[in-house]
Amino acid sequence: MDSYDAENGFTPPDTVAMKAGHQGLRVPLSEVQRNLTYLDTPEIQKRPKQAVSFEASGDGSFLAEEEDAFYAEESDRLSLIPTAPPATPLDEPARETASWQSIQDVLLWRNPALSALLFLVGSFLMLAGDFVLRGDHSLTLLSGTCYVLLADLAINCLFNMTAPKAHANFNATNSSLVRHIATKAAEAAHKLAENHDRFLSASDPVWTFKVASALCVLSVLGSLFSIWRLACLGFVAGFTVPVAHLHYHGAIRNIKASAYSHIKNRWDALGLSRKAKAGMLGVGLLCLWVNSNWTTCSLTLLMGLLIVRCHLSAKEVAAISTTAAPMVKSAKKRVKRMSLVAADFARHSLGGIKTHHQ
Repeated sequence: MDSYDAENGFTPPDTVAMKAGHQGLRVPLSEVQRNLTYLDTPEIQKRPKQAVSFEASGDGSFLAEEEDAFYAEESDRLSLIPTAPPATPLDEPARETASWQSIQDVLLWRNPALSALLFLVGSFLMLAGDFVLRGDHSLTLLSGTCYVLLADLAINCLFNMTAPKAHANFNATNSSLVRHIATKAAEAAHKLAENHDRFLSASDPVWTFKVASALCVLSVLGSLFSIWRLACLGFVAGFTVPVAHLHYHGAIRNIKASAYSHIKNRWDALGLSRKAKAGMLGVGLLCLWVNSNWTTCSLTLLMGLLIVRCHLSAKEVAAISTTAAPMVKSAKKRVKRMSLVAADFARHSLGGIKTHHQ
């Protein structure tokens, strides 16, 4: 039976067949709802809408427009749903901050089980290292290195006999472990250069004096203890001093402030001029030079110069730089002239050597 049309009185057979074909293309609503999650992806949003159009106006054209509007409405609705941002790798400052936070958590015993485990493992390694260095055995650094290399050679020999093909493909030069070690070594060298510029650049006289004082204290401790003993003491202090400072930082700060205030008030009460202070410093250095070795004399001379530098004004520093500029320029010229003479001498000396290949 033909379908009735308001204008023409009936629907042409080709239009009826086209409507039937498009009716078969319609999908159930449940399947549409299940696939709506793909509408919010960038790939789907960039695709052009494939709306169904009909030549004849009527129910089919209205149906196509309705489906297009339905998909557009659902796409807009889904775009309002908050989605988790893509995970991005941490940059270098954030990574350093996270690493430092982890170290603080361990040293401050915020996770007692992990801190206790690391402390026990570190103590065992310290005792093992102390036995290796000071135990009743004949192992030395050279012999221990040779033993490690011989063990590596034995493992490679066994590997070559049991799996020759895998051994042939194994190359330590291009291994990921070696590349990782090289990367970490480069990062360590860069970090060492950064710490040099931070602590040893001598830009701030007060900061330079503090760094020099700390290095002097470490040099005295190094003369009393070995590097291994200092490492053991530093390990134990790392797990005890931060916790004690966290619990008693108020009392420690008050003691430091009172001691500094007391010393400063007693020193200011003397009312010494700069010349008198310089004379006292010179007398103290002279007394140390008479009864000390050359290392102590050098350290005291450096500390004295740093103390003087801390009391100089900006105009005095500028005057010293202006006075020293001609001497520095002359010294640079002499060094350059000597380097040219040495290079010319080395070139002529090496060029005049006769080898058996000539």
